[in-house]
Amino acid sequence: GDARPTGSAANAGVATKAIASGALIDLKILLT
Repeated sequence: GDARPTGSAANAGVATKAIASGALIDLKILLT
């Protein structure tokens, strides 16, 4: 997954969603 942090507070929500979705994709890959 892509877990690159962002330095902008305005993008924190977007970054969190991106990290979460990246982790979810990683999990799906591991389970296949």
